Amino acid sequence: MLTVLLRTLLIYLLLIASLRLIGKRQIGELQLSELITTLLLSELAVAPISDLQLPMSRAVLPIITILILEISVSFCTSRLPWLRKLLYGAPSILIHKGKLNMKEMLHLRMDISELISELRLKDIADIADVRCAILEDNGKLSVFQNAKGVEYGISLPVLVHGQYMTKAMRFAGVNKKWITQWLERHKLNRRDVLLLSVDERRRAVYILKDSPDGAIVEEK
Repeated sequence: MLTVLLRTLLIYLLLIASLRLIGKRQIGELQLSELITTLLLSELAVAPISDLQLPMSRAVLPIITILILEISVSFCTSRLPWLRKLLYGAPSILIHKGKLNMKEMLHLRMDISELISELRLKDIADIADVRCAILEDNGKLSVFQNAKGVEYGISLPVLVHGQYMTKAMRFAGVNKKWITQWLERHKLNRRDVLLLSVDERRRAVYILKDSPDGAIVEEK
């Protein structure tokens, strides 16, 4: 009995430390790799508790390995947008300027009734009241209503870590030429830009990588 209690305590503390290192996310906000990591950790943790013949190393070493892999993946995806898109996918714009994006709906195999159901859960009775709806890469739906829309419309990230976000560029109505001209006009190098977002009126907001305080610069 004492052996079981000690093993349970050790695995419990190890799992708490592991999940703390992964990050502070709610269950509904877990990325795919984080969900897989959580499932694997739970399976690995049960084995040495239920089977006392198994050495603790059979659980501890795999848990540490998975934890290192998850932290490494999170570190890389935070700096490489193309890798994040490959592993987690990208946000999908389902409604833009009040128009339903049927092509994206078909790509996601999402039915219109499912979208309407999600809108009702957000206390939106009429799809006509929606200015923009975005299915985030964590599976949650972000909705902006016409009555609550900002003055300049929805701002979309067209440049992240110096890399072009082609889908966002298409909806923002800009292309690589426009971005290049904008960078030249502001005497900026694309690789120096951490984030450049553009709204529906081509009003830009950007953050530079070497900005010591992460200052957001808004174009007037």
